[in-house]
Amino acid sequence: MKHTLLSILLITSSVGSWAQVPNGSFDNAATQSGCTQPEGWSTVNGSTGSFGLCTAESETSNAYSGNALKISSEFFFFAFQVIPGLVSNGNIDINNQSVSGGVPFNERPVSFSGWYRAEPESGDTYSMIAVLINENTGDSVGVSIFEGNTTVTEWTQFIQPVQYLNEQIPTLLQITMFAGDPADPQDGSTVWFDELDYQSLTVGITESQKEQITAYPNPVVDNVYFELGEIDRTVVTVYNIIGVRVMEANLSEVNNRLDMTSLPSGTYIWQMTSLEGEPIKSGKLQVAR
Repeated sequence: MKHTLLSILLITSSVGSWAQVPNGSFDNAATQSGCTQPEGWSTVNGSTGSFGLCTAESETSNAYSGNALKISSEFFFFAFQVIPGLVSNGNIDINNQSVSGGVPFNERPVSFSGWYRAEPESGDTYSMIAVLINENTGDSVGVSIFEGNTTVTEWTQFIQPVQYLNEQIPTLLQITMFAGDPADPQDGSTVWFDELDYQSLTVGITESQKEQITAYPNPVVDNVYFELGEIDRTVVTVYNIIGVRVMEANLSEVNNRLDMTSLPSGTYIWQMTSLEGEPIKSGKLQVAR
């Protein structure tokens, strides 16, 4: 399935264990077109590297662990335009501004995580978008989007829940990372990523138990209540749309209310975990006042 660079940005339980995205550590690297870049990841260096311009590079001097991935948007003199910094485990078609394919994948993760630093120019927006795709139906199964637009000088972790669009099992995982807005990239915008992981699912909690877990009302004005079904006690964490944790609370059958009056109107993601920190279920809430 093919996604345009803009549509990738707009695509908006069980216990499990952490697993790493293939070469999500970016430690395995090779030189291509004069640029040293992580193996298994596509870049636009094939078009620019021979001219001495590397928009994606493997970096060791200031990595979180081992090597890190550095992506930057740069002005390309021969094209008289800023080349958007992007990297994908799919196939990049820079002429048609699209990404297709990915790596084989048949899980339904709870979330994706990683470590990042960022130096955006003029409020440019950097992002990491993981799309789960079913090749047989051509549908997007789920999506996890992390994005930001502020300077982050120290390595910082993000954890972004997956929002599922249907009950299908994916066959592909397509991850694309941007140094800035692909529709309006700013010269010099730079982002670093390292240690990309995902939370895989196992069979600790049945599908019927997950279906019993609900959050209401939605939209939320002041308080949201969680129907826990057969779950005795749990922890609910709330993230804003760019993946920043804004609230966390312990819940039980007799204490299932979460006060959201301190949060401004907008879209939020909730993630329910066991008391040991194992993911159970996630969902979306709209705060409207």
